[in-house]
Amino acid sequence: MKQLLKQRVDCVGYDELERLFVTQVLECKQLWLRGAYSQSYYAETIEESYLWRQRYIMHVLERILPGLGFNIPMMRMWYLLVELASKQGKALNCSQIGVVLRVTNHTVRHYVNILIKTSMIRILEPWFENISKRQVKSPKVFIRDSGLLHTLVGVQNNDQLQVYPRLSASWEGFALEEIIKINNAQREECFFWGVQGGAELDLLIIKNGKRIGFEIKYTDMPKMTKSMTMALQDLKLDHLYVVYPHRVSYPLADRVSVVGIEDMISVV
Repeated sequence: MKQLLKQRVDCVGYDELERLFVTQVLECKQLWLRGAYSQSYYAETIEESYLWRQRYIMHVLERILPGLGFNIPMMRMWYLLVELASKQGKALNCSQIGVVLRVTNHTVRHYVNILIKTSMIRILEPWFENISKRQVKSPKVFIRDSGLLHTLVGVQNNDQLQVYPRLSASWEGFALEEIIKINNAQREECFFWGVQGGAELDLLIIKNGKRIGFEIKYTDMPKMTKSMTMALQDLKLDHLYVVYPHRVSYPLADRVSVVGIEDMISVV
């Protein structure tokens, strides 16, 4: 089985692998832990899934990048991915990462752009509204596949995931990708929004003349917050969805709905 998994990595490109949607699977938590690549999700054991993901990352660094004309030391890109994984959902600071990797800020930006092209990471740009409040300007970084994220940070099973210090960041990245996939939103249609020291919105999709907001919560019972109210008003949202890890969906306030991740449908 392990040899088969290795062969299935070696024979495909990064853009040819099937990625599953949360609406296509029976086990949402397994999808979150193992990631959306079908080879990882459907592996017979979690150990085989984890091994496949390790080999897939190495395949991208050893074969895909050189095949695209990027001759970069493999271990340097591995360390960059690990560093980015540790900052899941945080502001991208290329200068800070450059100090860790002992390369220039410009070099880090070049590497980041490469990882974007290979679908390994997502850079979520901030949205700026014409308001008097001081808004967040730095983009956020996400490892796009939750299974690859867990591999990079050494989370091998569900028990380890539940005690992972940045559990909520892992959940945010997973839910964010599912929302974007389900709504078939392009990179230039997706943003986050935040006010310095104040309100924030995890995801803003501007598409087909609509402004739809998404707040992602790892909680059993989401509640209306001041931050949500400010986002509704300041961004003039058509609707705000609070996405959480359960199936029960219900209205929370005017133009605000709580929706379980497994019940997500296209809304734009």
